[in-house]
Amino acid sequence: MSMKRTCATLTVILASATAAGPSLKLDGTRVGVYGTDFEFTTLSVLKVGAAAADNPARLRAYAERLRRNHERGRFNLFGLYVADRVKYARPVEECNRAAAAIVAGVGRENVDAVFLSEENVPTRQGLTVLNGLYGHLKEKWPNLPVFQWLSAPLGPSPELKADGWMYDFYRQKRSVFRRKLTRYIVTGKPVVMCLNASPDVARFEDPFGGAVTQEQLNVCREFNVPVFFYCVDLRWGNPDIWRISSAPELTAWRNWLLQAVDELRGTAASTVPRLSAEYVDGSPLEAAPDAKGRFEFVERFAAPSFLDRWSVRGFGNIAWSSAGGGRVIVRQRSRRFGGVEMYLQIKSEFDMQDPRVRLDLAKKAGSDPGVRLLLSATGHNWPRTAVPERSTGAKIEIDAVGDERFHSREFWVQVRLGEPAESEERGVEIDGLRFACRVTPPAKPGVLLRADRTGTVSYQDRFQSAKYRWLAEVRNAAGLEWESGRLFIRGVKGRVNRVTVCWPFSSEKPLRDIAVAVDARANRKNLGGVIGLAVSLDGKTWLHEVRTDRFKADANGWERGTLRIDTRSDERFRGVRSFRVRVEMVNGCGLKTSPSNIVTGLDVRAQVKR
Repeated sequence: MSMKRTCATLTVILASATAAGPSLKLDGTRVGVYGTDFEFTTLSVLKVGAAAADNPARLRAYAERLRRNHERGRFNLFGLYVADRVKYARPVEECNRAAAAIVAGVGRENVDAVFLSEENVPTRQGLTVLNGLYGHLKEKWPNLPVFQWLSAPLGPSPELKADGWMYDFYRQKRSVFRRKLTRYIVTGKPVVMCLNASPDVARFEDPFGGAVTQEQLNVCREFNVPVFFYCVDLRWGNPDIWRISSAPELTAWRNWLLQAVDELRGTAASTVPRLSAEYVDGSPLEAAPDAKGRFEFVERFAAPSFLDRWSVRGFGNIAWSSAGGGRVIVRQRSRRFGGVEMYLQIKSEFDMQDPRVRLDLAKKAGSDPGVRLLLSATGHNWPRTAVPERSTGAKIEIDAVGDERFHSREFWVQVRLGEPAESEERGVEIDGLRFACRVTPPAKPGVLLRADRTGTVSYQDRFQSAKYRWLAEVRNAAGLEWESGRLFIRGVKGRVNRVTVCWPFSSEKPLRDIAVAVDARANRKNLGGVIGLAVSLDGKTWLHEVRTDRFKADANGWERGTLRIDTRSDERFRGVRSFRVRVEMVNGCGLKTSPSNIVTGLDVRAQVKR
């Protein structure tokens, strides 16, 4: 498909062998109900299994139903459930035959787009089946849009062939839901979201019920994304019972949904996507030094998850492409935002200096494509700016080594395009970015806690970097592994693998109400792992120890949860200016294993004593 932004509106030409049908738009005005058509729906999301391929009467009935949907102005998004989505064991040839027979049987002219089952997982075999189905259908009907529906919490797979996406992300609040949705939108392909309106996921009055679905609907409206709802009763799992039943757990959802449909119908096309849809926020990149005191980061834009790190203004003007291993394509698409600004914030617990940054373009830019690379130590003052080199036009570099203005604990990189071109030939394609700087770690391990205006001190580590190597004392460092987002150990053949990580904390003022929390999971049953948390005043006597073996194991043997220590009732911890936190990970099985003990977060909070 063209990389023009189609997430907001997809125009599908319904073509038959004899004549062209009408054009229907798939945008945020569309609303449907999964598996059925109600009188208020403008989007039909019906589905059929592989057995229907050999049932001409059933296919004729579907053909008539889809034809009537077109008469009513409904968009037909038709589900082909021809593969077993758990093991994908059915031969690809059988899946292809069934899918093609179903589309031919109901009439290509009656189908606006198809989707290949639901909540798929792109394992190697899954990719073989799903990509095989995609290729077979496109070979027979090149203009038939084929949508893919992946299982939550997966993001779009660069290896999966798709003309559009379907997705459900039940029970997720606004910030998490919005972040996930933008990862799909940035692919430049249309997205259709399934939202919950059923009590088996959450009752309407529950914290993750109606309020969360309303938040998700608001986000979809913000980006002009069409939606359909999962609506079933508790006994039969049937949408028709959901529609007519007077059961209180159903009427609450139904009344809300009907009101929401009215509000959607009242949304003027000129008001969506909202201006806020141009603003997408990533999280700062955490910098910690390597053994040589350097920090280096390479952004290859290999997947839509690059948005985890980048904040964008003018989101409607960018699209991610898998071409060349991944790149960002910038062209003018939005009518609300005239350019693009992309920000990467680098933060550190330590002093940084001598930054260097290089932006690589996928092809030689024109004489002045309007691309600017900027560097700042504050985020509001940008003393260094660069444009593409005249000789190559394919890279932009800033070298701030020795520049005294860049001694800081944060840096900001900005990529700016004033008025990107609309055409593919003149559009800018960003291939990658490299950033490096010097980082000065502390002379000895330790975390200094400083109070905010409320008298609260806090420290968090989500292990996005390896700063623990400089802030904590580690015993048996060779047995500890780190990757972005977690610390972990494995079983070691022939011996116990025991690792302790100890953080010394200090404060300029006396503390009280010290509380510590560690997000942890360990597999004791199958892998021999256990994790302990304790605190100490002298580094010798460890108090208030809690362990993961207190948690109930799941079906796979994992004991997971948040280990918590609260010292409010312990007089020994009142008025102290220093204390230690120890995380101990032990694998005692004596065998080589996969990761058995995993820590993903550390939180320390206290109050300044008054």
